[in-house]
Amino acid sequence: SSRSACGSGHRRASLLGGKKGMGNEAGTTQQDASRHSQHLSPPEMCSCPVMTPDEVQAFTLAFDELSPDALREVLDKKGVAIIAGILTSEEVTAFQGLLREDLTELIDSKQMENAPDLAKQAQRQAIDQGVRGWPAVSLMQLGGMGGAFLQKHGLPHGRFAWSARLHPRVRRVYELIYDSSDLVVSCDNSFAANDAQEEQRENGCWPHVDQNIHDTRYPLSEWSVYQGLLYVRSSESARASTTAVWPSSHLDAYEACMADHDVKRYGAQGNHLTRMEMMQPSDARDRLIRGWASHARRVPVPAGGLLLWNSKVFHQSWIGGPRIA
Repeated sequence: SSRSACGSGHRRASLLGGKKGMGNEAGTTQQDASRHSQHLSPPEMCSCPVMTPDEVQAFTLAFDELSPDALREVLDKKGVAIIAGILTSEEVTAFQGLLREDLTELIDSKQMENAPDLAKQAQRQAIDQGVRGWPAVSLMQLGGMGGAFLQKHGLPHGRFAWSARLHPRVRRVYELIYDSSDLVVSCDNSFAANDAQEEQRENGCWPHVDQNIHDTRYPLSEWSVYQGLLYVRSSESARASTTAVWPSSHLDAYEACMADHDVKRYGAQGNHLTRMEMMQPSDARDRLIRGWASHARRVPVPAGGLLLWNSKVFHQSWIGGPRIA
């Protein structure tokens, strides 16, 4: 709405200036349109292949052999790391149970007493199977995007989410990154999709970074921020919802994005989730659009593994199969 208001004000000023003003405005608009037409339009859809075993191996580390130097080297170079072996197989099962408890608490048992038989059957399946058999329509009501985002009804503060954040091995990884036990954790959402979620060859395209250095309220340009997802269910199959990343994009690609005029203004307003498409049409944005198309990959994370990425890495969620993370 603010953009529309600014546009209206600009047109009014030109009209007050008479025909000359109108002509200048029209000429400027045509020049802008011509200049912008020479650049790529951000694609609405994208196709990100699953990483090859060799690509995954380049930034996979085993927790039992983890050292601060090795972890920092991978994160500095790739901006992404998989830490295998965070959860044991028994813990993987236990975490699935925690999420089932969180979801089951959301069912209105009183209302279900008078529900149709079909609804009661769905309830029994959901309670028995957890996320794997949870109705997709119900998951959609918890956060949208194919039921992938568990954002509502207090789920970001449920048993499942906090057990992941406070797991001793997860915490230990972050202690190694920062060389400190004095840590602060965010409260973002968990992710889930049931067994009926189908494989997708394309997804909506929204590559973004979650750190904009132009928020001057804090010394953000000096901060190193690492996001993490603990995968309770493997995303190693092509039919799996997961995270798509552009490895090493926290370096030159991020700097190019942050140099953009519109991105600077957006960050100065206190915003952080910065999409590639927010950049002005330019050669720099064209390079990033092509870079994402060429280098973005779906990350296959084993069950019990922790996916880490620098908040300056271009990434997005990929919806296309089961998921618990």
